[in-house]
Order: sequence, then structure tokens, then C-alpha cells
Amino acid sequence: MLEIHLAMTSHAFDPERRQGVYDAIALRRDVRSFRPDPLPPDLVSRLLDAAHRAPSVGLMQPWDFLLIRDEAARRQVQALFARENAAAAAFFDDPRRDQYLRLKLEGILEAPLNVLVTCDPTRAGPQVLGRHGIPETDVYSTCLAVQNFWLAARAEGIGVGWVSILRNPELRDILGIPPHVLPVAYLCVGYTDEFPEAPVLETVRWGSREALAGLTHYDRWGTKTLPMGGELQPAQHGSLESPLLQTIGHIGPLDRSAMLEASARQEQLTKPPGSLGRLERLAVQVVGITGKARPHLERRAVVIMVGDHGVVMEGVSAYPSAVTAQMVLNFTRGGAAINVLARDAGARIVVIDVGVDADLPTDLPIRHRKVAHGTANLATGPAMTQEQAMTAIGVGLETVEAEIEQGLDVVCLGEMGIGNTTPASAIVAAITGQRVADVTGRGTGIDETTWRRKVGVIERALRVNQPNPSDPLDVLAKLGGLEIAGLVGVVLGAAARRVPVVVDGFIATAATLVAAELCPAVRGYVIPAHRSMEAGHRVVLERLELEPLLALDLRLGEGTGAALALNIIDAALALLDQMATFEEAGVSGAARPC
Repeated sequence: MLEIHLAMTSHAFDPERRQGVYDAIALRRDVRSFRPDPLPPDLVSRLLDAAHRAPSVGLMQPWDFLLIRDEAARRQVQALFARENAAAAAFFDDPRRDQYLRLKLEGILEAPLNVLVTCDPTRAGPQVLGRHGIPETDVYSTCLAVQNFWLAARAEGIGVGWVSILRNPELRDILGIPPHVLPVAYLCVGYTDEFPEAPVLETVRWGSREALAGLTHYDRWGTKTLPMGGELQPAQHGSLESPLLQTIGHIGPLDRSAMLEASARQEQLTKPPGSLGRLERLAVQVVGITGKARPHLERRAVVIMVGDHGVVMEGVSAYPSAVTAQMVLNFTRGGAAINVLARDAGARIVVIDVGVDADLPTDLPIRHRKVAHGTANLATGPAMTQEQAMTAIGVGLETVEAEIEQGLDVVCLGEMGIGNTTPASAIVAAITGQRVADVTGRGTGIDETTWRRKVGVIERALRVNQPNPSDPLDVLAKLGGLEIAGLVGVVLGAAARRVPVVVDGFIATAATLVAAELCPAVRGYVIPAHRSMEAGHRVVLERLELEPLLALDLRLGEGTGAALALNIIDAALALLDQMATFEEAGVSGAARPC
């Protein structure tokens, strides 16, 4: 495709210059730590010239650049920042507030130079070509100058940090700025010892970058599939393929209007407000997922992804890998715990062989979607190739679509794979940054010696594979399992089709973590069934900010906890649907204050 593009134009830069532009964009960072070394005047001139070459509406060039080296002035600005930063912290609840206060958000006194970029809306007089319909284009133009400055600085190896936690009236007073001039960007500029590999707010998990496909619309707002069957291709990220991008692009926010109506109905039911606690919040969440005022989740499936793990050869499990295939046969005969609980909950069971290390009979009533005969040993190298991980995710996406064709109102996540708490712990450790020992439990009931071996194996896997915590697919491929990847696809596919996802235990929640790292919006579609005995389960639930319905000391997997939770979800929805309002029952509501 690049060759075709270059054949269509003679104006493209040569490959090295072209790549340099993209590198400056990709590697630009908001820098907070600076060296005191002064910047050469000719360098500062180059950066300002780059900024001044920005396009502007009507060529009005509304910007000015105020260079601030005076220490007294910078101390006043820093004091203003400190006051505003303390006020901003009050808007967050703990533990978010504590995390916010630990962030370093300015380098006003450290940096040898501060630059304030301003916008003068009167620069070109009252009539500016192109500004009549959108007068704010003067500020937008100034932002382009800021971006030019920032990218040029990155190309020169100079750090820039934008300090936005200030108040403009006080800033005008400190720096003598006329009242009609708008301060746009207060920049700290200087040499730095490090440009972080990823944006700091991503590294500390304050937020994550959204998938481009979810932010791209075609012809009309909300249309996220290219016309004529085309597909948006990922740029140099390598790991995201188009079916996954398209699915992520269809995952939107919950239906807030429906949720407000459900909350209003909860307030009118014959009970004190909030007295049904988690059940009320659960019902409102399901309304938001489905967009239905009185949802009924009658058509339900427990999807059990099954796969084996090469790491079992390290002696991390109490059972041999052969048990995985034997349990598949048990599922088909109806003899497993999940069979009993699913029958009781009125759910069908769907078993998918995505990676069993055995050739199962072709007439077995399961879905045969084997990607590989188990994963490789993650302690000695990547558990999967990127292609295998993506294929297994695709199996999950296909499974959701197949179940929706049969009728599906809610899906429960289940899994089976001897040794799979080891890759689950490795994934959680890699993404959260927690100590391996703090996220590793005893799985199928291993003793202390085996547990210590298991911790050591995971630590070795992290050293050997060096997974990138900001790239969830890299983590999944290097440390995960085929059944875990399959569940990632189920979570994303169900969310894209507005089907509630009931998550079982530790392994299913680890898969959900990967899905949420790929698409943060997916968390709203997830209902955590329970908190298991596995040490890492609490950690990952907290990371996802999920509140489990049950705590029954379960550690079986298979989807057992999720099947149990279906009855609680049914109760929450029945209460919303069937309870009488105060008006219907002729009962007086709570007295309202005058």
C-alpha cells in the first residue's frame, strides 16, 4: 500500500525524513524533570521559529511567546500552581486523590526556561477570514503553534512540559499580561535525562490510550465501519488486526439515559432509597448495557474455553495436563460442577477446544477450534506467537456471534486448563506491576514448595519475555494461554453486541483485564460474579474497579461462580421490574425537606 501511495505523489519526503516526522510525533512526551543547563539562544530561536510557522485562521497569527527566566516570577507561578493543585485534588476520592497527589505535574523551577504561549483575539482586527462561524479558531490556531514548538523540541532532544493547573487571572497579574490576551499554554522547557518509553499517565495507570477504531466515524456520527466493506488498518502497532479493531470500535458507553430512568424508578419503589444496595446498582448497570428499561436475561450461555499450558512441565500444578482433556469429556457427559450449576440456572454450556494438547474425537459435542496443541513453556520463551493469540481471540469473537444467532441475553465466562493460574498470575503481574508473590495463589491446591517454585517460574518468565505492560496483546502472547485469549474475544465481542458479561474467577478476570486494557469502555459491560481464593484475584478486581457479587472461597473455575451469580442478577432485575411504586401501592413516600 505504501508503494501505491508513493506512486500517486511526488511531494512525499524521503523515507528517513518522513520517518523522522512520525518519530517526533510518537516519541513526544510531557516532561516533568529537567536539568538546569541553559539552552543555547540559537536553539530557542529555532523552536520559536517552528512555532511561528504554524497555520492560523485568516493568517491572523494570534500568538505571542513570553520567555520567562526570572526566578522571582517563576516562584510566583509555582506558588499559584501549588494552590490550584491542592484544590484540584479535592475533586478526587481516595485512593484516586492519593495517586493524584503523588504525580509530579510541573518543572517550573527546575527547567531553565518557561515559555507562555498566548492568544490575542484582536490581532487581525474585527473581521478575520474564516473565523466568522467559529470564532474559537484563534485559540485552535495558537494550539497548532504550541504543537509545532513541542515537536521541534522533541526532534532537538529537548523536554517540554505543559502546566495546565493554573488560573489565568492570577497568571495575567504575575506576568503583566493585558486582560484581553488569553494565556493558552505554560510550558517548561529544558534538557532532560529521560524521555519516558510511554506517557507517564499511562505508566501509572491513570488512563490508557483509546483504540483509534473506536474514535473513527464514517459519513455520519456513530458509523464505525468503512463504507464498501473497507477496513481501517492499524499503523505500525503490529498487534491489533482489523476484526479486533472493528469489534473494539463498536464498544460504546453504557446507555446513560436508560440508566437515569432506571435509577429514577428505583427511587419510586416501595423501599427506602438505596436499601437494596448492590442489587439496585446491578439492575441499573444491566439496563445501561442492554438499553432496555425492564431487561430479562432469559437466554444464557456459559462459554468454557479449554486449553493446555507448556509451563506445566515446570511442576507448577498438582495435576498433569492430561486432566484437561479428561475434563472436556466430563463436561460433555454432564458430570462437572458447572453442568450442575448451569442446569440449575437455566444456562446452556458451550465448550470450545481452543488449545487442548490432545486430539479429541471429532464427534464430541463441543466446538473444535484448536489453534495449537497447548502453549509453549512461558518460562523459556513466549507462550504463543502474536498470530496464535490473535487467532484465539478471533475464536472468542466468533463464539459470541454464533451464540447470538441462537439467542443470547447474557454470557458467562468459563475456562479449563491445567496450570492456567500460572499464566493468569503472570499477566496480572506484568500489567499491574505488582510483585509476583502477591498475585500468585495455590491454584488446584499446591503445597508450599510447589507454590515457591511457581512464583520463581513466573518471575523467570517475566525476565525472559520482557513483556511490554503498555501493550496488552504483547503481554497476552508472551505470558497467556489460548483459552485466556479466547475469553478476551468473548468479552470484547459481547460488549460490542451489548450483551452483559458475567465474569467467573481469577483466570476469567485476567482475560477481562487484557480486554479492558485494549478497550477501557468494556468494564461497564462486565459483572464480576465473585472473589475467589486466588491471591491475584483481589488485585485485578481492584485494578478494574469491579465489585464482586459473592465471596464463597471458590477456586474451581469452569464458570461455576458466574453460573451462581445468574440467580442474583435475576433477582435484581425482578425487583426493578415487579416491585410496586409508592403511587401504585398507595404507600406514602419519605417526607421531603421543605
